[in-house]
Amino acid sequence: ELIDGSNSQTVILGNSISSINYQLTTDCPADANGNSLNSSAEGLPDGVTYSFSSENNTISINGTPTTQGTFNYSLNYYNSQTIENSTVSASVSGQIAVQQSTTSTATTNTSSCTISSPSGVPPGPFPLRAADGPGNTDQTIALGASIVDISGVYISNCGDALFASASGLPSGVTMTFSNNTVNQDNGVNYTVYTALIAGTPSSQTTGTYNYTVTINDTSSNTFTYGGTITVIESSTNSSTSCSISSSLINGQASQTVTAGEAIANIGYDITTDCYGLLVSQYYSKVGPVDYSTNSDTSGLPPGLSMTFSNNIVNISGTITVSGNYYYDVVLTENTTTGPIAYNTITFSGTITVLSATSTSTTSSSTADTTPPVITLTGSSTINLTVGDTFTDPGATATDDVDGNITSSISISGSVDTSTAGTYTISYNVSDTAGNAATEAQRTVIVQ
Repeated sequence: ELIDGSNSQTVILGNSISSINYQLTTDCPADANGNSLNSSAEGLPDGVTYSFSSENNTISINGTPTTQGTFNYSLNYYNSQTIENSTVSASVSGQIAVQQSTTSTATTNTSSCTISSPSGVPPGPFPLRAADGPGNTDQTIALGASIVDISGVYISNCGDALFASASGLPSGVTMTFSNNTVNQDNGVNYTVYTALIAGTPSSQTTGTYNYTVTINDTSSNTFTYGGTITVIESSTNSSTSCSISSSLINGQASQTVTAGEAIANIGYDITTDCYGLLVSQYYSKVGPVDYSTNSDTSGLPPGLSMTFSNNIVNISGTITVSGNYYYDVVLTENTTTGPIAYNTITFSGTITVLSATSTSTTSSSTADTTPPVITLTGSSTINLTVGDTFTDPGATATDDVDGNITSSISISGSVDTSTAGTYTISYNVSDTAGNAATEAQRTVIVQ
């Protein structure tokens, strides 16, 4: 069982990896030397060391890589005795990617960076910043319940890729780090990165876990944040067994407006006897919010804002970019020790934003019948080795009336890099007149 660190990491040459620790369990009898298990490691990069304690049956991997490259490693553990004509053995694997810094010093890179931040969000250590800082960092949950997702969005305009690692999370809770290219109307594009911590602590996990997330760029700049996840026995779930309910008192949860037109205010009256409430918002442009994917973004759709006062939720604002915006607002019981993840309610809606250009076009004598065009970003075929990490390069979409509609692309298909095979990722989009683009596909071969 992995008890600390991540088995797949990306680090900059010269930087230490985050410690990786495993706890082994067995009911095998001890060998002649009194050891129930033995262990070995293969494929680790130079400078990274492996140690095995036969007394505690623990494996530790630490160190600073001295060689650039991608290293797929395996840890083998076994009982050296032959039991019923077979040797009992098992293994786990992981990957350590070591990248070369693209600049000689951080100072040279940093001095030319300019960082923009959305209104009201303080910048992180220059030149990295949290565009939408992580929420729900401290939580108390009942054993067997999933944590409230902890999601933070990060950007750097220096042209450097970002990498992340997490340590101290409870078993069953993991972090994923993904990226997406944002296309702006002025033609300037930038990449945003999302660190998402999610999962359900495993059945034997109780206690207090102080975790840390570290985000690096290739010039040794860092952004670090952390928090505490406390897992309690289900018998101590809540001292109040409180309830939460909501009723719509203003506007409609789902609306259709023209780009640049304000939505009708959406109001909810919240009734609760809980000690306190924590409010979280998420939205997606590829379909209803699904917390198991990377398509969801923390916060409301851009241009909308929410207030929560006197148990009234009010959503208002103006979206300027056409598309379908699916949103969720989640209310979670909050106690003096943190959110209680099992006690939540969610209300959802869809804001459909029509293009002002297409609206005027459809009212004229010439109908829009030209479908948009999807262009894959990068190669249409990607080859991977089992155990590699797959990041979808994505695609772009343009329309003769609506312009850039990349954000409206829907993506289907998945890739399981732990299993050899050929996988297909499909990309589809329609313009506001209902014209569907020819489906684009990417083939991913895992071998």
